[in-house]
Amino acid sequence: MKTWAVPVGVLVAGVAVACGSGGSSPSSAGGDGGSSGASSSGSGSGGTSSGGTASSSGAGNGEGGSGSSSGASDGGSSSGASDGGSSSGATDGGSSSGGVDPTHLPTASGACPTFANGVVTITAGSATIQAQTWMGTTGGGPLILYWHATGSNATLEVPAALDTAAVTAAGGMIVGFEASTRTGTPTGNTGDDVWYTSDVAFADQAVACAIAQVHVDPQHIHAAGYSAGALQTVYMWFARSGYVASVISYSGGDVIIDEAAFQDSAHAGAAIVAHGGSGVDTYGTTDFAAASASWETQITQAGALGVDCNDGMAHVYVPRLSNLKPVSLPFFQAHPFGVKPEPYTTLPSGFPSYCTID
Repeated sequence: MKTWAVPVGVLVAGVAVACGSGGSSPSSAGGDGGSSGASSSGSGSGGTSSGGTASSSGAGNGEGGSGSSSGASDGGSSSGASDGGSSSGATDGGSSSGGVDPTHLPTASGACPTFANGVVTITAGSATIQAQTWMGTTGGGPLILYWHATGSNATLEVPAALDTAAVTAAGGMIVGFEASTRTGTPTGNTGDDVWYTSDVAFADQAVACAIAQVHVDPQHIHAAGYSAGALQTVYMWFARSGYVASVISYSGGDVIIDEAAFQDSAHAGAAIVAHGGSGVDTYGTTDFAAASASWETQITQAGALGVDCNDGMAHVYVPRLSNLKPVSLPFFQAHPFGVKPEPYTTLPSGFPSYCTID
């Protein structure tokens, strides 16, 4: 049985796990109404509301299917088709045509980093943030922005959640942010004082620079994250709806302070909403199953696809990531920005049996 041991003192959404630690108390911060230091896309996130924070407790181990994702492109097609062509209305987990150019692509703010496999430093305004990158050489593939859980790191989580070899073979790139600027305390916090609205400026910079330098497909910009990183992903689903095509949230959802106005009111990305069981995927008074259900209602109301994946387990359960690894890249490939018609009328093979379309 494959397990993932949580290191001593690791925090997941704000609570210490291991060595009998009682955990840290969640902070009571509210959103500050938008991302500061945003790039010159002219976008703003809109107002957020104050509310409770989210953290986690509990630990779980289990077997996770690793598998590799299919549908790697040759880097030549902006539709992300597996063989350089395109398929419309696909339900087999492959790529789909029908995307359009994003409405709010950011422009670079200052000097771009020289992207390469490994750690790079991304600058936005006068601040910097480090990110772990995985990238192909042909270009034309997707860009996936990844936000890790509290006390964790992208180097650990990204290979568990995403088939990095398939993404890079498709000419794509993954940018896993490693540290928050922690700008805006106590406001601007998107979930238990971990990631902030101001951190999205670095996502904007990564997008602009990756398009210019690596030639990623601008119709295929996606976000994913676990726990606190999932709350940041949900914030981006709102606040960067003008370029984020689709997302995957692992134990996130709507905890109020990660809400924002839609950057593009006419677009909401498709989402995989992965979470554990009600009453067990929790910390304090926050139930991530309930938070995910609240967000799924918003996804449906916005006219987007929501795929609910309830594995029934506790909050600290890393197979939540690896069980979806075989379908994560095909899901992103099938959901470029503004894709119509919705390609997933039924779930393709490869999804766990506990996943359903809302």
